[in-house]
Amino acid sequence: MTSGADSGLGCLLLIERLQATLASRRYGQLLRFLREQIAQRLLLNDADIDGRAPLMSLGMSSLQVMEIKMLLEQQLARPLPSSLVFDYPTLVQLVPKLLELAGLQEEASIDASPEASLAPRSLRPNLAAPQGDVLAQLAAELAELRGR
Repeated sequence: MTSGADSGLGCLLLIERLQATLASRRYGQLLRFLREQIAQRLLLNDADIDGRAPLMSLGMSSLQVMEIKMLLEQQLARPLPSSLVFDYPTLVQLVPKLLELAGLQEEASIDASPEASLAPRSLRPNLAAPQGDVLAQLAAELAELRGR
């Protein structure tokens, strides 16, 4: 799930990759890392992980949450509070806190609309499509939601 651009950085710890990344891209990089780790444990596609949903509501057990916390301690090369994932239960809350704890939050500026990348890909409108196509896509999604 890593792109070719990341292949040279693959053996570095996450903290080293974040430090080597432009400050404006750190939020997205950490968000991608967490989505991949969560998806792997839940046997889901990482694009389907909603960053606004509490991790426990995605089906993560307490043990899986602690596994993520221990992995983060290793990858960020620092101890983290035991209650971290419970105190910051969504990726929207967790990512900025992790950047802060890693000493990178001051430099990191979150992209203009991180919320757009937090919804599962199936719920994101295709903004590159002509306006009529976007409206048709939204109408189809609305009809699907009403049918549930």
